[in-house]
Amino acid sequence: MSRLAKWKFARKNGAVVLETQEPLRSRALEYFKLVGRPDITDVSAEAWSAAFISSIITSAGAGPTQFPISAGHSRYNSVRAVQSNCQ
Repeated sequence: MSRLAKWKFARKNGAVVLETQEPLRSRALEYFKLVGRPDITDVSAEAWSAAFISSIITSAGAGPTQFPISAGHSRYNSVRAVQSNCQ
C-alpha cells in the first residue's frame, strides 16, 4: 500500500505536482472509476482519497459485505480536515 500512496508526493523536475495536475489527476480519476464513479471529472471537488482507500481495499480482495463502498467514506476526510484546522 505504501508504494501506491507515494504518488501523492510526486515531483516533476524538482517541483511538486498537485493532484489537479497530470499525471496525478489521471490517477485520481482512475480511482473514482474503480469504485464506480466514472462521472467524476474534477478531482478537487470530491474526496479522491476516499476513492483511493476504497480502491485499495477492494483490490486487496474485500468484497461489498466486508467493505461496502459508500459516499460516506468522504465525510471522514472532511471531518478530519476541520479538526486539523481547529487545532
